[in-house]
Amino acid sequence: MISEQDLKEIYLQGVDIRKDVKLSDFTTFGFGGEVPYMFFPKTLNAFEYLAKFLHWNEIDFRVIGFGSNLIVAQKKFKFVVINTSLLSWREIKKGWIVWIWPGTSLSWLIYNLAYEGLWWASELAGIPGTVWGAVYMNAGAYGKEIKDIFVKALILDLSRGTIEYYFGEQMEFDYRKSVLQKNKDLLLLWVYLQFDQVETNEALNQIKDFNIKRWDKQPLLANTAGSIFKRPKPDFYVGTTLEKLGFKWYGQWVKISSKHAGFLENHWGSWEDFSKLIDKIKKKVKEQFGEDLEIEPEIWE
Repeated sequence: MISEQDLKEIYLQGVDIRKDVKLSDFTTFGFGGEVPYMFFPKTLNAFEYLAKFLHWNEIDFRVIGFGSNLIVAQKKFKFVVINTSLLSWREIKKGWIVWIWPGTSLSWLIYNLAYEGLWWASELAGIPGTVWGAVYMNAGAYGKEIKDIFVKALILDLSRGTIEYYFGEQMEFDYRKSVLQKNKDLLLLWVYLQFDQVETNEALNQIKDFNIKRWDKQPLLANTAGSIFKRPKPDFYVGTTLEKLGFKWYGQWVKISSKHAGFLENHWGSWEDFSKLIDKIKKKVKEQFGEDLEIEPEIWE
């Protein structure tokens, strides 16, 4: 698959390598089979080199950050994984534009910018993923989405071998969607986000208010992958609907959360437990409301 010499060259380019990795150790839901290699690039140059190498040699790969919006089947996979967790960096430009590497924690970013007097996304401070995942999914909470603070992104296009800026319309942001999902040859190198200047205490108090809501309403201490279903339409609240249907705390090893019916909790369950529960929920909602539910986290199976 990948020769010893190739692995050596990848390592020398600035990439840590782990062999025979269990993805369950890298997802917040706690699911995940085994992949032959996981790569940890330390710089954007190393990331670019690695992605181009894998693409040119037709080696299938996936990208993972903190695994907080990802559910992975429990089996052996042939693809390899690039882990962006070492690609963490941010720099403030012009006092209100922030240049960010893809592996940077979104929550860490929002908190630390608040201490520096920058604000405009307090709603996003409790989202547990990386900037990569946030842009990839157009992450959002309490009415605010990444697209609302997005300026531009530097994108590597593997199919064309080019690196260029993408602006708002080119990103094709929609509800939990972006062009990065549609075209897997596009990889995020860095992103510019726009903030406002504000008093630090004002920003921190607003973050605190939103995170109190999270603590009171979401199962933050459980193994989850965030909200499990997308809203099929703006006025259709999945959690409330599932609670009305009697699904709250339904299930055995994989359960609907008792705190918020829009979340699934993994209590040492299996992929089969997960799949059966998802199918049952989808069927019931379709029968009762005529709506087709779509899973929000990315699925690797």
